[in-house]
Amino acid sequence: MFLRFIEGRQIRFVLLSIIIAIISGLIGRQAAAASLPEEIMTVSSRHEERLSAIVLRPERPRAILLCFDEVDQSETAGPGDSPPSKTFFRRNMQLLAKRGFVVVLVNMPSELYEELLGDFSNGNSRSLREIQDIAAHINAPPGCPLWAAGFDNGSLLATAAAIQMNDIIQGLIVLSPPATGPGRKMKGLMTHSVKRIRGILSMPLHRVTTPTLILSHGKDRCGRTPPSAALRIQNLLIHAPSFKVRYVYGKPLKDSPPCHPESEHGFFGSEGEIIFLIHSFIAEYESVNSR
Repeated sequence: MFLRFIEGRQIRFVLLSIIIAIISGLIGRQAAAASLPEEIMTVSSRHEERLSAIVLRPERPRAILLCFDEVDQSETAGPGDSPPSKTFFRRNMQLLAKRGFVVVLVNMPSELYEELLGDFSNGNSRSLREIQDIAAHINAPPGCPLWAAGFDNGSLLATAAAIQMNDIIQGLIVLSPPATGPGRKMKGLMTHSVKRIRGILSMPLHRVTTPTLILSHGKDRCGRTPPSAALRIQNLLIHAPSFKVRYVYGKPLKDSPPCHPESEHGFFGSEGEIIFLIHSFIAEYESVNSR
């Protein structure tokens, strides 16, 4: 009797283990299905560097987001390196893809970042040509609009691309754009002059001709991205067909330095609201253009 009881318990334990394994496998497959696979795209350079991008492709894309995260100029990214995992777009690629966006996160080594902002030469910058090559190889369905989006100093790249590639880029989104920063020479983009970029306010924003969304945290403590800069940017968008400034006020999930991507500056803890605002603005653009 005792042996039968032991055997019965063993059988129940084995059956329970099998059931748990089956359930765990199902949960694992569901989790895998929930996350889209990341595709690595590279573009051959005319020099030694290679520009790369991480791409997520949803089944039914509604738009393409050509994204530029914050560029860390303290250390040069190597060929094929992924952007830091804590930056805004790298953190939220999957959430954006679930909203129906093809997400193309461009990895911009700091050397190419300096070149792109340093010498446009009437749109012939090596970096800009490679960004154009990446845009050309996305292979999105016909009629899928291409938007440029940038976080922190990546917003300078997105703005530059929107200005120089206005024949293919149909919208611009900037998140926590730096109003000020280290001076950088910028030829060609300024009309017959050489000036220094000291943030987005020194860029020729009058040449932005696409709908533009400016997102800022109302309590951003980072000195180079004050919330008040968003309204100043808006006032310079004199040829943009439409534009909006939106603030969020969510409290970050942890205490981080003012300019850290996991602080208010990087919308840490407010990602859902930011993604909703991006989705809504693009949906509004689609609605207007479908009439």
